[in-house]
Amino acid sequence: QVMPEAQGLDAINCVRRSQDGFQATNTDYLAMGTVYRQLESQSGPFKAMAILGDGSMAKITEIFFQRSSLPYVKFSRRTVPELDRVDLAQALGTGPALVINTCAREYVFAGKLPKQCIFWDYNYSLEQHASRIPAMGATYVDGFSLLEGQAIQALAFWGIKR
Repeated sequence: QVMPEAQGLDAINCVRRSQDGFQATNTDYLAMGTVYRQLESQSGPFKAMAILGDGSMAKITEIFFQRSSLPYVKFSRRTVPELDRVDLAQALGTGPALVINTCAREYVFAGKLPKQCIFWDYNYSLEQHASRIPAMGATYVDGFSLLEGQAIQALAFWGIKR
């Protein structure tokens, strides 16, 4: 049985046995909401949001935004051939803005970011972004926050107290 929050994601990453068989969820989706609310509480409401990429994590992020009635724009290599150089300052306007990078580790953003921007990278320990994004004047959030949130959600799903 796929839990309600994971319905329509086409991705599960956590399974438990129950009396009726098995139950499945997606802890990335659950953790995403927690981290998003933390980021928004630090910056105030985002005026603009963008997703970079079009893989499974981009799809999960899109569904999170849609279910939360949050407006966003999506950029991928399919729609923007030079995605690494996209001008998000022009596309998103003035901040506060949130840019979520769901691209693979090989992708290195070298475009322009809006003022008052948070660049949330789902990758963790990616030195190219950790040094480059703050030099652009944006706040860099490493993907470790999502990884940690995912682990917390998995433990809760399995009924393990931290």
